[in-house]
Amino acid sequence: MLLPLNIKFSKKKCLVIGSGSVALRKIRSLLECGGCVSVVSKKIDSKAKVLFKKKKIAFQERRFLISDLKDVFFVVCATNDRKINSMVSQECKKRKVLVNVVDSFDLSDVIFPAFFRQGSLVISVNTSGVSPALSKKIKQDLRKHFSKDYAYFLKELSLIRKKVQNEIASSGVRKKIFKDLTNIEVMRDNIKSYTRLQIKNKIKSFYDRYAHNYNRIKP
Repeated sequence: MLLPLNIKFSKKKCLVIGSGSVALRKIRSLLECGGCVSVVSKKIDSKAKVLFKKKKIAFQERRFLISDLKDVFFVVCATNDRKINSMVSQECKKRKVLVNVVDSFDLSDVIFPAFFRQGSLVISVNTSGVSPALSKKIKQDLRKHFSKDYAYFLKELSLIRKKVQNEIASSGVRKKIFKDLTNIEVMRDNIKSYTRLQIKNKIKSFYDRYAHNYNRIKP
């Protein structure tokens, strides 16, 4: 049974073993989250080499050594050698280092879900390793509904959130405001039919009315 978690990877030391299209996707995901990525492989993908030349990643052109695991927070093993994959998994477990073996659910502590981002919104799907293809399909279906407009909505919401926290003393009232903001007109209708300015104004006018009533009736 998997526990869905969101982990902060900023400045965490990550090791990717192997180089290829799958490894490259993992590298990019880790970099996007602020991870400090080192790659160990007998050869390097041409696109990963670009990242190395831009000093986005560190790269060692050689086979994996157990000493590579020193001080590492997370390991991705993306080789096509089952013996190496199994050995890396065992060594990580001995050292209590989280590991993802890309083609083996059983050897992994962590699996990468199918996911996408729209600004602060992150939606992920996994099928516990049963069908990555289905996870990908569901992700694509969800992406059609959760457009970039949600990114802008959340950006404006984060600004109002700061105002609410600074201006509304009651935690109960704050909680109600945050809940009601998710059900304003923009969210009940098709968000795609609103311009960014309309979204901003709808959120602002909602909060202004709420704040006015709160200030009018508070002791």
